[in-house]
Amino acid sequence: MSIDLQAYLGYIHTHAQSGARVSLGQTILSPLFASMSPAQTELLRRCAIPRWFDASVLRVLREHEQGNEALLAELRQLSCVHELGDGRLAFLPEVRSLLLKEWEQQRHDELIQIHRRLYSYFSNRTTPPGSTRRAMSLLPESSLLSVIPISLQSDLFQREALYHLIHADPLRGIDELRAIFNTLARNHRLVDAELLLQAVDSGLLNSLQQRWIQYMRARIEQNSLNLHGATQQYEALRSMPDLDPELRAETNRALAEVYAEMGQWGRSIRLYKQSLDYFMRTNNQRASADTMVLLGEAYQGLGLRMGSWHLPTASSYGQRVGLWLIGLPFQILSLLLGSQERLLPLPSYCAHYQNWFLIRFFNTARDWFIQARKLYQRMQDEGGMLRAEQRVIDILRSYGYHEEARSKIEALIKRPPARDPYWRAWLDRSLAECYLAVNNPLRAQEILSNARAVFREFGDIRREAAILVLQGQTAMQVGDHSVALALMAAGLRHYRDLGYATARERILHELRMWKNQPATPEEVRSQIATLIAAEPEKRYAQRFTRSYLPLLQVIGLITIPLGLLLMAMSVPITHSIHLGAGVLASTIRYDPLHIVGVLLLLVLLLTPSHTTIASILIFGLPISRMEREQPDMICTTPEAIICYDHMGQAKQQMAWRDVRGWRILDRCSWERPLPLSSGVVLEDANGQQLQIPGVTNWYAELQRDIGERLAAVGNPCRSTDLTYRLLKSWSGLSLSVGLLMILLVGLTENWSLGLPLWFPANLYALITSITLSGAAILVPLAYWLVNRPLSLQRSLLHEEIWPKMLFILGILPVMLYAISWGSAIPVGMLNASTFVWGIYTLTEATLARFPATRTQLRMPGALLASLLASILVWQPIQADYQWQTSLIARNQIAAALVKGEMPPSSTFAHCQAVVHAQALGYDPLRGYMLQGDCAGLSGNWREAINAYRAALYHTPANPGEQALSLYNLWNATYQENREEADEVREQFNTLCHTSKRAATVCQQVASYMQR
Repeated sequence: MSIDLQAYLGYIHTHAQSGARVSLGQTILSPLFASMSPAQTELLRRCAIPRWFDASVLRVLREHEQGNEALLAELRQLSCVHELGDGRLAFLPEVRSLLLKEWEQQRHDELIQIHRRLYSYFSNRTTPPGSTRRAMSLLPESSLLSVIPISLQSDLFQREALYHLIHADPLRGIDELRAIFNTLARNHRLVDAELLLQAVDSGLLNSLQQRWIQYMRARIEQNSLNLHGATQQYEALRSMPDLDPELRAETNRALAEVYAEMGQWGRSIRLYKQSLDYFMRTNNQRASADTMVLLGEAYQGLGLRMGSWHLPTASSYGQRVGLWLIGLPFQILSLLLGSQERLLPLPSYCAHYQNWFLIRFFNTARDWFIQARKLYQRMQDEGGMLRAEQRVIDILRSYGYHEEARSKIEALIKRPPARDPYWRAWLDRSLAECYLAVNNPLRAQEILSNARAVFREFGDIRREAAILVLQGQTAMQVGDHSVALALMAAGLRHYRDLGYATARERILHELRMWKNQPATPEEVRSQIATLIAAEPEKRYAQRFTRSYLPLLQVIGLITIPLGLLLMAMSVPITHSIHLGAGVLASTIRYDPLHIVGVLLLLVLLLTPSHTTIASILIFGLPISRMEREQPDMICTTPEAIICYDHMGQAKQQMAWRDVRGWRILDRCSWERPLPLSSGVVLEDANGQQLQIPGVTNWYAELQRDIGERLAAVGNPCRSTDLTYRLLKSWSGLSLSVGLLMILLVGLTENWSLGLPLWFPANLYALITSITLSGAAILVPLAYWLVNRPLSLQRSLLHEEIWPKMLFILGILPVMLYAISWGSAIPVGMLNASTFVWGIYTLTEATLARFPATRTQLRMPGALLASLLASILVWQPIQADYQWQTSLIARNQIAAALVKGEMPPSSTFAHCQAVVHAQALGYDPLRGYMLQGDCAGLSGNWREAINAYRAALYHTPANPGEQALSLYNLWNATYQENREEADEVREQFNTLCHTSKRAATVCQQVASYMQR
């Protein structure tokens, strides 16, 4: 191909002197075409149609087999052509652009035909899409796989074929582009995917096709870990009102994946469901199944955001027994549900309410995986079935069934899709976790090394980082602390660079667990603490749904008062005893077996209640409601502390420099905070408060983190510890003393410990009355449940449910006292004391709802109400005290008669205190019976007869009480007049023959009559 070099240089010189503005392409092409023949010019124009050309392409352009190599050599000499390597040439971009513009304007139909021929040529030289860098057996039934393309130029030819197809048939071209792109993206070939998009001339595409290209570029940003850039592009697409429905569904799904990696699970799930709804309506089964798997992974991640299982160490035998009792209903429930799907984890996991949220989300994830598996099975997609089944097995392993999970993973490895090295590596990851769970780190270490090499080869740094973390856990189990720390630190750096918040928090969780293990050396703990403190961002999720948290608080609140009330009502039992001189008396004894019975009853009540709430949350509560009620997340950064809602939106933020108050409001039984009743409050200079409940994951670590963050910015604010301990305090001592006194009084009343005759009855009655009133127990309860919580609630302006719960708790004993006229509990003093306690609680709860400016009314109001309540029950208290004095004196006289001794005269005087009790309105039946007992024991049978007749007159419609009164009347009358005694005995026999309810008393009394 000859060129007139003199004419070419003259053309350039002329235009340079004239100063005319011409492009480089015009400068080159005009003299070049002038020096060529028409055939040469046509060839040069055709060479601009492909993006590059070689001898084979020249054959397609010329439609001639001969002379192509010689022509290629001549073209290589042109200044407008440059070398690409491998014998390929290409025009300068501006030159090619001018020639293509000419084709479009003047010879469009012919251009399309050439594009079709070039597409056909490149297609014939391209391997089938997806065959490159995919698992391909070198030998039949061999696990040795190749990830090398069949042809090193196959990808290049594929891009060129796609380029010409889009020019010849844009609609078909964009469909093929999507298919090839999805294959490359699925196999993590980001460079090839980017080159594929570069082959597309977007100027030839309509708006819909250009949006698909924009979507694919966003996918590349996402896969290259530029999550912020990908989010912006996806949101820009979603903001278009006329966006194609299919593209909107794909965009929503891709954006959901980005949000999942950023830890914004609420947004992610919502977008996944929108996409799934479209795919299901259009019967796109493959896209539906893929979305179901992603949706299951989102729910699984939503559960993992709260950390792993809450399994506190049971240090004592009593704690182990308690955990076994709580877990027993779940064991029964698991047996009823069967072992086919394992709907519940191990009972020890279910026993803790902190795990219920996690179980529900894991079960929801498993349901989505199972649905996806069924769709894959319907499509006969073995790879998809393997992918979904592995997710199900991962949940099975998380539930504690490690051996069962390991056997299923090993079965999956034998399936044909597992020959793909990428899938096999991810299966090996699951298998290694099973080995780690059963403390076999050496086997896990061997498996993980191979898996990490595969992910590094594929360039999947996400999964390579996941393997890195597992290798760190393996090193922990082996005891190689330095290697474990190095691997964990590397994993944190990887995920920090990736912006993968969820995975980074998993590493921090593992580090904290390692740090809190008792066997961890102190030096290693210090290194772990340094590594955790160096992390710029930390997240702490609450472990329970907001709506059910108050319910657990109510159960915890009423457990102690309800248990004490049941004991007070059931432990004292009425029992007939022989005092001497033939006198039978009804007295109160305190049965230890009833205490055990009440405790068992509480267990039987609380354990099913605990299991019922868990079952409702795990199986019954709609998942949509749980999504709305996800607990908030606390995030700490070097600059601020931020509270995010369930959608990942920041709803409250407080800069560390602005913090002016830091209050710790923990409630502890001894040392450990009770999660349901503890919390932290931060307050800034403007009075804004940020509340952190005690059910937050790693609550103690969060408090330590707050202190480090404040110190880092130079904020002098330090914590104000308002913690109070239930048992390790003066109120705890009061409770212990109260229980001990009740035990001693009970033993004395049961005559296990005899009361000395010289001990004044009125003094012992005073001790008994104070003890049986439960004041030493009720006062600490009032402080723990009412005074202390409400004082903090008022001072910190909290809007809590606690006052409402206390209002209900306070009104119950008041109503019980009013309905029963102060006789609901067999112990009279306890009726009065619980009434006063209820009035105090009711008043405090009512005043707690007043505005903060009226808090000064709290203490005077509560004291005044308690005083008025005490005045109201003062007379019954006095009456009960007098009756107790007389009762104790009667028992002393009876004990003296048994021993053959004479009691002091003061004891006989104290025995008459019942008269004062009756004057104060004490129960007539019990009063007259006690008068008769005292008179009979002192030998005054005439007075005894009168007292027993009066008691019989006041006997209620209770055959047992009537039978006992008739017997004592007969016994007293028998001492004075036997004929009258026979008449009384006839009345007694008639009652016993006509009333079955009196049978027990009649049998006991009849034996004494015979004596």
